[in-house]
Amino acid sequence: MLNKMENNAEFRADYEKILQVFGFDELRDVQGRDKLFEILPTLSWKKIVTEIQKRVKDRWVVVGGNGPAGPSELEWILKAGLENVKQNCAFIAADGAARYFLAKKVVPTAIFSDLDGITPKIMAELDRKDSIFVIHAHGDNIEALTTFTSEIRQLKWVIGTTQTRPRPPIINPGGFTDGDRILYFLSSLPPVFKILLIGMDFGATVGQFSKPTLTSDIPATPVKARKLSIAVELLTKLLPTMLQPVYRLEGCYPFPTVRKLTRGEFEKT
Repeated sequence: MLNKMENNAEFRADYEKILQVFGFDELRDVQGRDKLFEILPTLSWKKIVTEIQKRVKDRWVVVGGNGPAGPSELEWILKAGLENVKQNCAFIAADGAARYFLAKKVVPTAIFSDLDGITPKIMAELDRKDSIFVIHAHGDNIEALTTFTSEIRQLKWVIGTTQTRPRPPIINPGGFTDGDRILYFLSSLPPVFKILLIGMDFGATVGQFSKPTLTSDIPATPVKARKLSIAVELLTKLLPTMLQPVYRLEGCYPFPTVRKLTRGEFEKT
């Protein structure tokens, strides 16, 4: 399964479609990948994957996206009767979702980020709290990689990802947006945990935590809306193949194979 995480060859056809749809230049993605290669600390990505496996084993893995319902759905979890929720759940943030986790004093186990939803200060803070970073490089975030260089080099736990061909230790687990990339990554782990999606509605409104500069939810731009629709297409194919059970709450996209979780079901586990 780690081989698929290192290089998800099945994703290549989807990636080529993405290049065509958006007019992206793969060479720019290669340049982003190589920039991250220069920055990354010398760490074994397999060792870090093993650490993630240890942290999520026998727990609920709460995957937080940046949809408008994310903060309220997190509140739903924290108010549930499940004894010691923070001990029974591992929280994984899609980029800026880390900020609404922190607002509720929830330290994410891992953050998947292409660096447009967090700040260097937040990265440094989460590193001190022992969070694991999965940093994505592509053609549009080369400048951000430069901005975050010193923070990335000091990270204790970090994996680099790309959507073009991998360059170890930078891997290609599959995925286009931070949110769907988390699910691709998790799909390659042993099925010893359950997944609960929050703030993953992929709708027409972008949550305020998607960018540090936002103070409220905003309508998705046409480009953003198209990116989210691609993420839905990818997950519609991926989710039925996953061995881990995946659940959602009220605000999440109604994927056909993802069942809505009730409070009673959550509290009994």
